Amino acid sequence: MRRLIRCFTCSATGVAVIVGLAAFISRAPDPAVPRTGAIRVWLAAGPLARPSSATWCRPLHVFFRKPGFRPTLQTANAVLLASGFPPRPPASRPRAALLWLSVVSRARTFVAPDPVCGTNGRSTVYSGNWAGHVVPKSAYGNASFTAVQSEWVQPAVQADPNYTDYNRAPAVSVWTGIGVSNLMQAGADSIAAATPRYRFWTEDYPQNMIWEGPPIGPGQIAFVYARNAGNNEAYYFLENVTTGAYSAFTNSLPYIGTDAANYVLERPNGRYLPSFAQLNVWNSYFWQDAAASQLSAVNQRWTMTGNCGAGGAVLAQASDVSGGQFSQAWSHSRPYSNSC
Repeated sequence: MRRLIRCFTCSATGVAVIVGLAAFISRAPDPAVPRTGAIRVWLAAGPLARPSSATWCRPLHVFFRKPGFRPTLQTANAVLLASGFPPRPPASRPRAALLWLSVVSRARTFVAPDPVCGTNGRSTVYSGNWAGHVVPKSAYGNASFTAVQSEWVQPAVQADPNYTDYNRAPAVSVWTGIGVSNLMQAGADSIAAATPRYRFWTEDYPQNMIWEGPPIGPGQIAFVYARNAGNNEAYYFLENVTTGAYSAFTNSLPYIGTDAANYVLERPNGRYLPSFAQLNVWNSYFWQDAAASQLSAVNQRWTMTGNCGAGGAVLAQASDVSGGQFSQAWSHSRPYSNSC
């Protein structure tokens, strides 16, 4: 699980250093939820049959493209959504429309989500674990955020022989999501286990995260789109743009977040942040119902430090935003353990 942590100092330029733990989490994950292992999802164009033993991490619907269907700039959004694709940006945003077409036209191979329930929480009892950009809804008329997307190159990490279980290994976690105390989110982790692993995941905090989606590898382009679909369902479109493999599905969304749009690099559970090459992020948008906005400088820019304060070693820092793009830079000479 991942959660927002509060800002210690926010300057007039919107730069923040992360130093504290959110005290507003009121609900914890259900400790009775077991690890179920991989659940094979049969391809379906509608609701999946729900066995009596269905768990919180079983998809509600799985979408796949009908044979011969090719999304275009002229395809109606209703048709796109029925086939599992994110909505097409309006003609008034030609650059966004071309970025959308670049993603969906390369989505060639459907991959069943094949979820694996996370074995533990992904949130840290410490602070200093985030870097990136957070957009409060107060900057956009206080209307609720309903969808978010982003695209990036998945960073490579080195193996750490001390960790054989990828669920508990240090990671460079890249994600986007909506909310604060409740948080709908999706991303991909570069995991520094004894054998490095690279995996997509989703989460509706405060539930556990779920490993699911197509295969992803270092240096490949990841695209994530997540939307509150109503009726307590979250819709996810996760694509390895490099290979054309994608998954489209809905999950249960009991904990609805609306208050912020987040574009984040995280070190889960307070473990050290593995070193990584500069991470480039682009095609970053968020929605308030049908109204789409591009990520801009109207946000809080967060810096990750080793001691959770302004004087600590800078571990990762996001650049300013330009045209919906920014970069995340590794800023220390070695993997840095949490010293909060």
